[in-house]
Amino acid sequence: MDPAQQWKRIRSVCATDGAQGKKVYGVQVVCGEIVWRFEDVDASARRVERLVALLNEEQPEPCHWEAIVEDYIEGGA
Repeated sequence: MDPAQQWKRIRSVCATDGAQGKKVYGVQVVCGEIVWRFEDVDASARRVERLVALLNEEQPEPCHWEAIVEDYIEGGA
């Protein structure tokens, strides 16, 4: 069984052309010895907090982390 995942919101700087330097939020997860970050998820801290809450509740398999975050970005949930 995998160790529990600990997701949290992180603050970063946008790297998207035309918006470089703006404050954005991302996610980080620690799962045992694995640390995974996706830095430029959304400009809204509140929306990223909702994503973090969902990820902490659902505890998705590590092989799905990137796809879940990318789907969130594309869907603007």
